[in-house]
Amino acid sequence: MKKVLFLILSICSHFAFAQIPTEVLVGNRQTHYISYWQKDIDAAGKLNLFTFSRFAIDHRNSMYNNFSLEAQLTYQIKDWIGISAGGGYAGEDFMPAIGLSLSHASKKGDFFIEAYPTLLLDDVKAFNVLGIVGYMPTLNDKWGLFTQLIFSTNLQLDKTDFSPTREILGVFTAHQQSSQLIRVGLNYKERFQFGIGADFNQFFQNTGNFQNVGLFVRMNL
Repeated sequence: MKKVLFLILSICSHFAFAQIPTEVLVGNRQTHYISYWQKDIDAAGKLNLFTFSRFAIDHRNSMYNNFSLEAQLTYQIKDWIGISAGGGYAGEDFMPAIGLSLSHASKKGDFFIEAYPTLLLDDVKAFNVLGIVGYMPTLNDKWGLFTQLIFSTNLQLDKTDFSPTREILGVFTAHQQSSQLIRVGLNYKERFQFGIGADFNQFFQNTGNFQNVGLFVRMNL
């Protein structure tokens, strides 16, 4: 029931606000859909909601098809830091999480960074970080450059039969998964972006690592 309520809340709120960046990358390995947004939900700007969703269809092996949805509710302590709580759903189980929300934007508004370092409160606990970095300088009244990096890393904290020792920095027992999603292209009127994209994916014990390179289109809906 809790994961059903989480999905309903996330999906309904996802369509409740304007300016939702939505993109599709058609690559040599996967077709990859990404959408995310962040929105203040109170007049004082102390509470905000962030959601990030991904859906990938693998052209070679359906085992690599992927759907994930993450949502974080943040209480802002300062402009650049807040306390977050939420969780994620990756097609099987809902994983609750608590952590921090970190953010910075340039005065011109052409550069920003957001990061969510969190503790996943699953049966096997893990540290997870999700971040988005964007640089979008303008060239003229209509056109600009568009560059973006979305990164994530999941490091296991608890010992298991497969990872019985803390081999990573003396704290983490295993590297579960990481990804780096890079986009470089042009920005038209702050509404439409297109260009070249590359996804890099790493997994436990470097088994099944792969890259996905292609062309992307992106719209602010």
